[in-house]
Amino acid sequence: MKKFWMYSCMLLAVMLAGCEDIDKLEDDIHALEDRVTALEEKVKPINDNVKALVEIYKAGVITSIEEKTDGHYTLTLSNGKTVELAKWVEGFGSVPMVGVSSEGNWQVSYDKGTTWKAVLKDGKPVTAVGNGGKAPQFKVDANGYWEVDADGDGTFEQVKDVNGQPVKAIYDPEGPVQELFERVTPKDGLLEIVLKNGETLNIPIVPDFYCYFDESIQGEQAIQPGKTKKYKVHLKGADHTVITAPMGWKAVLGAPNKQFVAELTLTAPKGKVEAAVRATADNLRDVSILAFKGSFVTVAKMQVNAIKVDMGETDTPEEPAKSSLIVPQPTGTIKNIGKYSSTNRVVDSGWFQREGASVTTLTADREGIHAQVAKDKGAWNHSSFGYHTSDVFLTGIYQLTFQVKADAASSVGIGIRTADDDKGFRMLKPDGTNFERNVTTPKIEKANTWVEITQLFDFGFASTAMTSSATGYTSKETATTFVDLQGLSIYFYNNQPHTTIVVKDIKLTKMQ
Repeated sequence: MKKFWMYSCMLLAVMLAGCEDIDKLEDDIHALEDRVTALEEKVKPINDNVKALVEIYKAGVITSIEEKTDGHYTLTLSNGKTVELAKWVEGFGSVPMVGVSSEGNWQVSYDKGTTWKAVLKDGKPVTAVGNGGKAPQFKVDANGYWEVDADGDGTFEQVKDVNGQPVKAIYDPEGPVQELFERVTPKDGLLEIVLKNGETLNIPIVPDFYCYFDESIQGEQAIQPGKTKKYKVHLKGADHTVITAPMGWKAVLGAPNKQFVAELTLTAPKGKVEAAVRATADNLRDVSILAFKGSFVTVAKMQVNAIKVDMGETDTPEEPAKSSLIVPQPTGTIKNIGKYSSTNRVVDSGWFQREGASVTTLTADREGIHAQVAKDKGAWNHSSFGYHTSDVFLTGIYQLTFQVKADAASSVGIGIRTADDDKGFRMLKPDGTNFERNVTTPKIEKANTWVEITQLFDFGFASTAMTSSATGYTSKETATTFVDLQGLSIYFYNNQPHTTIVVKDIKLTKMQ
């Protein structure tokens, strides 16, 4: 009997000890859940910042800024969107620091900026700038480790450090705030944003300037062949606008009313509605409104249903041609796409830089684009920079004008290439005769003095030889096709070693 009671007491003690262990385990689980929940709440400003930067890159112009007492900025953009920038976040021992590389791709550091690594999706860098920019998102998993969705498609993967180990999200509610930017400073008509990797964005602040479709217009707009619809566009402060539409479509934008609302009248061509396939899934279905104010530009876009245009005698499609182009100043990183080759063409709209064996250092500010060559200028395909647009042009005579200056007597290389970046358009002499070349290097006679450069181009002809040699150019010249004019790239390069040139006010105008 004594042994029975002894065994019973021992069993009871074991059970009580087990209950205490279970209670402690449950407390630990609850504590972990509380930490993860707290971290998930704190990570929102980080994700909001990434989304904000993508939108800023796309819009390119800020119309208003509101600075709040909690270290946040509310920015209203020229495309009608409002974004939040948080200067710091609380509750972390360390946070992912995001940056943008010189190639325009996302970088991230998990060790307070000591090391940086590219954000990858399927082994490829994720683009930060331009219309193709993606917004990586971060979160904390159930075990308290960082996860990242590289391109915002909802698929999260565990973050790994440079040694391939998972990165712990350190919960520190009593710790100091973690700065998310080096600085965010409005000054002299710009918002200067310096990222933690040192990359600087100078975003122009242009009050009362915007252009965007009404928020009621969502998704693809379906218009039956030959029918017309009208759309509201919020438009204010623009000096002028340029409208592009798919082949055969007619788009007319009226003047804005007192409430700064304009009406876009859009008529579909006669033809057959067809499902959007890969070839018609992007800019071939875009209706774009480019609004200009001085050298600043903002773009409003919507997509329409794909229509196979009838090519009958009474229904010839109209080409969505542009008669002018005012090139906007770059507001952030100029993407370095490497040396030109048959497999490395310009494909993304916006500013770009080519760099091979020689080195050209590019910077951009309110004065213009600065191109500094140290010792080796190289050929145009090694050290050029320029602007690519996917807007459609017609054949004809165009005039390129721009302002340029240099810190010493120098010259500037110029040329305009076809949509696929395969050929350079024919240049003309001032009297309109064939210059027999597609690249030229006008002189800058006097240092530190702005000079206006003017050059005529004939978009009816182009040559695969990019040269100032008449024989070399003419031997490979052919007539252009409609496909050649589905966009273009304007090229510049500094033609003098040990100098810096500055380029601004770039305009292209159809003369005839």
